[in-house]
Amino acid sequence: MQNIKKTQFGLIVMAVAGLSLTVPANAAILFNVQSVSGAAGDVGDGFDVFLTNTGPLSVNVSGFQFEINVSSTDITLNQTTTGTTTVTYIFNGNSGLGPIISSFPPGQTMDGLDVAATPNSFTTVGAGASFGLGRVFFDVSNLALSQVATVSYDTNVFHTNLTDENGNNIPINSFNPGTITIGPSVPEPGTMGMMGIGLAAVLSGARRLRRSR
Repeated sequence: MQNIKKTQFGLIVMAVAGLSLTVPANAAILFNVQSVSGAAGDVGDGFDVFLTNTGPLSVNVSGFQFEINVSSTDITLNQTTTGTTTVTYIFNGNSGLGPIISSFPPGQTMDGLDVAATPNSFTTVGAGASFGLGRVFFDVSNLALSQVATVSYDTNVFHTNLTDENGNNIPINSFNPGTITIGPSVPEPGTMGMMGIGLAAVLSGARRLRRSR
């Protein structure tokens, strides 16, 4: 399935590489990464990758691809899906490759790629509008220390790009990284209860020792 996705989207990338024309500068597209927090030992946390059009005119998007990297080896990026939570997924109800839209194995690098399922269709991104490009799920090592890890884009056009309904490349004006803030792990309720019992026993013993003196 991963190879099939790569092959399908490879056709779009080849089309982009073979075209000398690009979409007129009628939009200012920003690629963003949602900043989130987590703790050591977390499993299945997630963040959204999304785009925003800050230009005065709309743009039609028919396909996309992105590649991101996390700076910490304590964080493992697992997969990307169409289930964005902060904004509506760009091909909501019209995804050609979803719901899982990644092809990379788990690691510090992850991708996302999709095309509109209906031939010659697209999503119009109006001025000021934002749409999701994928939700990336990650795990945090049990041994992770408190830190702030950066999630950034590979800005090479062959790794991160947009195309319109005619196969033309849509320029991306800015790539805004996000962060994953890792705090100290929080003990499970059962563990906290046992810690409380242990502390009470220690205090009780200390009181008896003082009385016996």
